Amino acid sequence: MGLLRAPPREKILEALSCIADGRILVSGNRAKVLSSTGEREYEVEIIEEDNRVKSTDPATRWQHYYGYPVIALLMEKGIISFDPEVAEYLKGIPWRRWNEENKKKHGREYHEASFQQALRLAKERGADPGRIKKFVEKVLAELDQLGMRA
Repeated sequence: MGLLRAPPREKILEALSCIADGRILVSGNRAKVLSSTGEREYEVEIIEEDNRVKSTDPATRWQHYYGYPVIALLMEKGIISFDPEVAEYLKGIPWRRWNEENKKKHGREYHEASFQQALRLAKERGADPGRIKKFVEKVLAELDQLGMRA
């Protein structure tokens, strides 16, 4: 399979939220990741010698971009940046519900709508949205540099 594409910005925040919520269990280069509802479990593996990942999450598997379970594992392994303070502001977000609601309202732009919704919530909780946006851009650049395959 080819190179993974850059994810929607919302997926970076979803990965941070996943870590803050304790929904990722890492064992070596593998992880089990629970969805925000706890209904789904994804398995992720980093194969460093081949610069690729295996993941059962739909974004990585079918849409060929870095899904949040992959991003969360890369953060946990220290391969890409992680910001624990930003992650705390994103705790407990019902991503699946937000994405489904935003899909009905915004169609194909639902990821961006969820991103903006998360920024508003984080701001209400005391975060600086500019800092969060800067962090997201940094992670997107790091993912681009990694150039991993699925």
